[in-house]
Amino acid sequence: MVVAVLNCLVICYGITVLFFNYFNCEPVVEINDGQIIGQVVKFQNFEVHQYIGIPYAEPPVGELRFMPTVPLREFPSVFNAIKEPPACPQYTERPFPWYDNSSERNENCLFMNIWTPSDSGPENKKAVMYWMFGSGFKYGSINVKFNIGTALSALGDIIVVTVNYRLGPLGFMYSGTEDAPGNAGFWDVLEGLRWVNENIEHFGGDTSRITIAGESAGSMFVGMLSASPLAKGLYSRQIMESFSPTVLQMDSFRERNLDISQKIAKTVNCASDAFTLQDNPGAVVECLKSKNLYDFKLLHPTVQYCLGEIAKNEKSSTLTCLGEKKRPYSTRRQVIQLAESGGKGIGVGMENVRTDSKFSNVDSKSLSRADFLVMPDTLALYFPQHGDKIAPVNPRIAILNGNFRCTDTLIGVTEDEGSTHVTVSNPKLFGFFGEKKPQINKTKATDLMRKMFEDFPDPESVIRHYLPDYVPEDAYDFIRYQIYTSFGDQFFDCPQVYYAEKCAQKGYNVYYYVWRHRSSKTPWAPWMGVPHFDEVEFVFGLPLLYPSEYQTEEIQLSQKTIEIWSSFVKAG
Repeated sequence: MVVAVLNCLVICYGITVLFFNYFNCEPVVEINDGQIIGQVVKFQNFEVHQYIGIPYAEPPVGELRFMPTVPLREFPSVFNAIKEPPACPQYTERPFPWYDNSSERNENCLFMNIWTPSDSGPENKKAVMYWMFGSGFKYGSINVKFNIGTALSALGDIIVVTVNYRLGPLGFMYSGTEDAPGNAGFWDVLEGLRWVNENIEHFGGDTSRITIAGESAGSMFVGMLSASPLAKGLYSRQIMESFSPTVLQMDSFRERNLDISQKIAKTVNCASDAFTLQDNPGAVVECLKSKNLYDFKLLHPTVQYCLGEIAKNEKSSTLTCLGEKKRPYSTRRQVIQLAESGGKGIGVGMENVRTDSKFSNVDSKSLSRADFLVMPDTLALYFPQHGDKIAPVNPRIAILNGNFRCTDTLIGVTEDEGSTHVTVSNPKLFGFFGEKKPQINKTKATDLMRKMFEDFPDPESVIRHYLPDYVPEDAYDFIRYQIYTSFGDQFFDCPQVYYAEKCAQKGYNVYYYVWRHRSSKTPWAPWMGVPHFDEVEFVFGLPLLYPSEYQTEEIQLSQKTIEIWSSFVKAG
């Protein structure tokens, strides 16, 4: 950046002592409120300017705990964006690959990281990808290796922004009142997006080309932003990897969040069956904001929770999807398939079919432990909800009725979305990573699926679709496959398809992909196929950052994936 380099030269000559610890003059960005000093990072033959740990909001501590995000009141006059920021509090005793187990977790965690090509500037503005990471609204941070934007920025020639947001009870505690109004984590990503719109031009970013992107929980945020009146005009494209607010359970997330919040309040002795969060929201939330409870890691998990109820009288379009999903993709949407070519190495196939419609004193660590204790075997406990200013109406209904702002959209799934969720939710049966590979007969599988679909209008017809009469009792491999496929279809695949179709009906270009490469680095058992999250490491170029750890074909696949994703960010 021209301005940044000139400023850097002035600083280097004028205050040399401050920069003795750098080998090169570091990039400096002038924003309205001050200076941000970054670092030059070399990758292959590229130089990328890296700015990490930039605060974008007031610390959500004390009386701001559980509350909507407050914009940053005062930015430092000089900010050294060179230190890894703390992750938001999270806790698990399970070996989730994307869990941030660093010792630097802190409730003051609302920071973002930015990577820019070194030639970004006022005369050479770059498209921007605003990335919201996934992990069930419970785990993760912008520090984990899956969210490092160096390779994507360098090879894609785009600006990459990643954002921390509050997780678990700190991010989604809900009292049914303004004491804890819910959706704090959702407010975080909106405030981060506002900050980017106000400041990214100073980094050489093009505010007319901001793509909001995310995987899993982050993809849910993307879809919900498209239905939020507060996000209007803040972005121009969308990337949605493996989750959508068109999931049927969206209808019950608010009630679920209230129920989970009561259970957590009981776990930390701020509520009881006689003194509930629902009846005493002010007092219970005040307790949650003030009481220090390190000891509840000694408690034992006793609560299990199933996905919320679905209105039984609703004629569900998801049932239609479950019945039709296995047919070839129709010409209603464009398809990008990232696949193994005939099982002999990895290739990228493009099917580009045109569409007819274009397509506090309470210890935050303790609250995080309570989150784990209430429901240890799950990828997600809390979810974003509707009924407030950021999401005034049910986004599922809004999207299905066409009342949302779609844009050009890249959207898709992995081939075996449901496998990870089935194993981590049932580790005693399957093993956390699927290592037990149990032989489940048809009778047992029917019982499992009956519970999975118990709130559907006609669960028996769904079960018969996946386990028809001709399936033998002992077809163990096929039965195990159908168990996780049925979950993946109803929770990931079908909602993604419906979002894509509704967006295409509004006249936008919609590109639908199915990720079919199983990473050689995946910890999940071979029978689990290509699980949820498997594409992210290729989008962010981990095979390029750590080439000795990957196959040659995977390095090539990552290069091609970055090319596709960044081309979409730049031009749709």
